Amino acid sequence: VLLAKVNRKLCDDFGLGYYYIVWLTSEAQGLSPLHDYRWNRKLGHGGFGVVHLVVNKHTDEQCALKIIRVEQPAKGTQAEAMKKACSEIQLHQKAAKASVHVVNLLVWGQAGGSFLFCVMEFCAGGDLRQYVRKGEGIVDRKQAWTWFREILVGLVAIHAEGIVHLDLKPEN
Repeated sequence: VLLAKVNRKLCDDFGLGYYYIVWLTSEAQGLSPLHDYRWNRKLGHGGFGVVHLVVNKHTDEQCALKIIRVEQPAKGTQAEAMKKACSEIQLHQKAAKASVHVVNLLVWGQAGGSFLFCVMEFCAGGDLRQYVRKGEGIVDRKQAWTWFREILVGLVAIHAEGIVHLDLKPEN
């Protein structure tokens, strides 16, 4: 278990009352602590959390930092909900190792009692939903088939690992 001093902005943005993060990843060796990332800007938010663009201070690599709030479930305990969320992140990590067509998960951990964070590969081109919303025009058939094949290759690879993607949509 590693303890890392956290950027005050993280605490302010997400209402955390203290400045430490406990790393949960079993692959902690060689991973940069979260304070090794410089906040750039907010990329977006959804029902589960907020995504920021961050830059690794050592490599200048742009990454996406996703902060997930694990809500108290209607049934069960907060601890069970956190365990389930951690299991889903571990599946993402396994899927990313199975295929280059799955966004790479670099590091993840827990921040406070009800927050998780994931530092992931940043896809500068955005997602398919953003592309469609920008009104980039009609995608030509060749490009559509290329994207479709890449999605299928990724799905075949994760299925071979025993993982089923239950939320396949343009923004994912």
